[in-house]
Amino acid sequence: MQIEILTPPLLFKEPFDHNTEVILVEGIKILKPALLLNAKCGSITGRSTEDKRKTDYFDINFLLKFYAQNPEYLPRADEVPRVTKQLVDVLVRLYGGEDAWVRAGYDLRTGRFNRN
Repeated sequence: MQIEILTPPLLFKEPFDHNTEVILVEGIKILKPALLLNAKCGSITGRSTEDKRKTDYFDINFLLKFYAQNPEYLPRADEVPRVTKQLVDVLVRLYGGEDAWVRAGYDLRTGRFNRN
């Protein structure tokens, strides 16, 4: 799996310390995908330009594909409080990708991931 680091840790706006959960991908520690999804869903609404929002949605879509291929990493609802039904409805309306959310285990009706 190719991993591209776009932001140095100092620019990551979520709480981050030595206790922050990580996973191993081919021997490399990366942030737990739920933390990344939560951060992206929090940042997309505050972006100043459409290009930046599209870049965030591209990242969100990447994470959704990751979940579909690796269901053991599906987030619990309490891990992604910024993934609200309202936000997902708006993102789907603006950018499409309803099927990606569903394949990733997100219930569009209830507005939650199907993992407890």
